[in-house]
Amino acid sequence: MPRKKLPKLAHVCEKNSPLKFENFGIDPEKHGEFKEEILKTARATVKEFPDLLETIRNNLADCYPPQALSAFCCYGSAGFISTTGKQTDALPEIMQHHCELLQAILLTVPQDDWGGKPITPDAMEVLFNTMPKLSNTFFMQRILEGDTKLGDEEEQIARSLQERVRMHTHTVRNWGHFDQVVQISRELYSALDPKFLKSYGFSATDLIDTLFAVQAEAEERMSAHIALLRKVLSGRTAIKLVERYYRFVPSLVGSADEMLSGLPADITREQMAGMIMAHLDLRLIDTRLFTPEGLSDLTGKPNEVILAILSALSLEPGSLMDAKPEFLFLDNPIWERPVISLNNKYLVPLPQAAFSHIHRIMERLAREVGLETILREYRASFLESSVENLFRKALPDANFYPSFQWE
Repeated sequence: MPRKKLPKLAHVCEKNSPLKFENFGIDPEKHGEFKEEILKTARATVKEFPDLLETIRNNLADCYPPQALSAFCCYGSAGFISTTGKQTDALPEIMQHHCELLQAILLTVPQDDWGGKPITPDAMEVLFNTMPKLSNTFFMQRILEGDTKLGDEEEQIARSLQERVRMHTHTVRNWGHFDQVVQISRELYSALDPKFLKSYGFSATDLIDTLFAVQAEAEERMSAHIALLRKVLSGRTAIKLVERYYRFVPSLVGSADEMLSGLPADITREQMAGMIMAHLDLRLIDTRLFTPEGLSDLTGKPNEVILAILSALSLEPGSLMDAKPEFLFLDNPIWERPVISLNNKYLVPLPQAAFSHIHRIMERLAREVGLETILREYRASFLESSVENLFRKALPDANFYPSFQWE
């Protein structure tokens, strides 16, 4: 049967849709000019790095850093689903790597230098505006380094591949759907349970179960916070907002009448709503604070097991004060230790980060007790058996030869 001649794409577009295709590119004669403008922008951006970093540190030195970090991560990772099922991020310009970087910067500041003031909308706005700019300086730095003279074509290809890997590491976090990540992690690392239990006092499964409980509890707390805020903000006047605030948040000091008596008579509903939101944001840190006793109740695991897990995953305030900030982009210590130890409590600013970097965490723990070779061998075996099982299900009549070594 003869093949039909396909219509030209341009004709299809013109008849059936407003879609149009246009060529985009830089005139070859202007490549040099374009490159120079890019480099000029990169130089200016990289030059701002010290000032941007100082802005962040000054901000943390004024307010209470754990409170600011918690609010930043809560809003940076929050999303809302409309009645039509459409998901919208609370702050689309804030991504997980911004939260991770801010956490590392916080740990470069000794606790004695921490501020004690409550966070304010102005302080949070500085963080929301500055962190993406600070992160962008890394990309611009790579552009400047890529402008250095390279060797032959092979070296250029190698450099290009390295840059792709670096940028992937810099911004991409999720390696699967969350439920799949947890399931694969449990299956993959359960073989280390006896050795981890002997070395650390907890098994790999204990660690994964605890991290999962932290994630689930943090989500539930954040959902409760948003639900509370919605209840309060459903008041149609400034007076109603205050009345509902004291009705639904009984732990507040004073009364609605006392608060109203201290406010301007002409305060608008929008102004009052902003004040309430800012005040309620002070409680966001509670959505990220955990105690060994609380997690023991959530997981059903002994208190000493939970404490050992938290200790193995924690960094102390000021523990990164000697770290070079420019190295935190591609070698952030919080990837392997995502918890901050605060006296008898533990702050987990970004619970999902633990599963984003679960392989780094497990590699570090295995390496510290001499299990890296065993882990490497088990990973290879797990991958092969998993692929084999998938193919057997898809191709039940095929012949398979596992453990075959290619020569």
